[in-house]
Amino acid sequence: MNTDIGTVDVLETLVDEHGEPLPLDDILLARAAADEMRQSVLVRVHHEVRTPLATLLGHVELLEECTGLPARLEASLRAISRSGDRLSELLAHLDELVGQPAE
Repeated sequence: MNTDIGTVDVLETLVDEHGEPLPLDDILLARAAADEMRQSVLVRVHHEVRTPLATLLGHVELLEECTGLPARLEASLRAISRSGDRLSELLAHLDELVGQPAE
């Protein structure tokens, strides 16, 4: 048992329903399955957010090119654009996690 302060002996929690330690192969398979599921969720979230975000930012860009818009609308478009830029940065970080090149 690990007695270092601030660490946890993870192997103590890897037991079956009878309290018996799980075989290492089972632990490794479970970890691989969890990693695969995490990767799948990240890829799906990435795609589901990037597509509508690109559409939204494209429309904002078109509207920003219009002349004679009320000041209140221009301010709203700038706010939407800033929020979209922050989401784009978040997606860039997600790209790194997923291991996909940034679009």
